[in-house]
Order: sequence, then C-alpha cells, then structure tokens
Amino acid sequence: MIRYDSPLIGQTFTLEKLRDRLAELGFYLNETFSSHFGAFDCALEKSQSSYDYYLRLTVSTVKGFLDAPDSIVKIEEIYAIGARYHHGFQEDLAIPRPLQEKAQTIVDRLPKHLSVNDPNTTNAQASVSM
Repeated sequence: MIRYDSPLIGQTFTLEKLRDRLAELGFYLNETFSSHFGAFDCALEKSQSSYDYYLRLTVSTVKGFLDAPDSIVKIEEIYAIGARYHHGFQEDLAIPRPLQEKAQTIVDRLPKHLSVNDPNTTNAQASVSM
C-alpha cells in the first residue's frame, strides 16, 4: 500500500457532488461501505489471473449517513492498494512503478477536478505520510 499526500485530505463535500465528480475520473463507491465510512475505488489495473490494483479514496460522514446523497463527507486518506480475487486487499503488496505513477497522476488531478462551487466544501488541509 502507498499513501498519497493531497490538499483534499480533511476537506468536506456533499456525497452526491463528490460521487458524481469522482465518477468522471473512474471512481465508484465500493459496496462495502457502512453508514459512516466508505471508500471510492478507481481501478489502476484489472487482471484475469493475478492482482488487481486500485487507487482508493476513503471518506467518513460528518453529517448524515453515507447512503444519503445530501450527507456531508470528509476525505480521510488516499492510497494505492492491490487485491486478489477471493483473498481481499493485500496491504503489504508492492505496487508496480508504472501503477504508482498512474496513481500519482490521478491524485495530482483530483484537487482541481473536485474544486466545485459547493458551499459544503472546506479548505481544510492535512497530509498523510507515505
């Protein structure tokens, strides 16, 4: 797993707008979300026989529940991770260099892409170490 720093860490958004903007970049809300925590995944590479690699953006609710489009969510962390079908996510799996670079390109695009005129978006910033 590789964690990525981003000025988006700690920012809040309405779930509906965040979900819609992230979908434009290939992210989808992972089906394992709970009422107050979830993850948006973007496939970096899908394999028929080996590992799949994802860029994951995790969120927690600040107001409401994660299944309500008008809920307010906070971005908690962004990381790349590998997974193997029927074995789940592999936190200690090395991410191939080309996929690290692909993930970094997406992470670099996210702040500009998510800068929407949303009154629920804050300018809070934090960082996550690698």
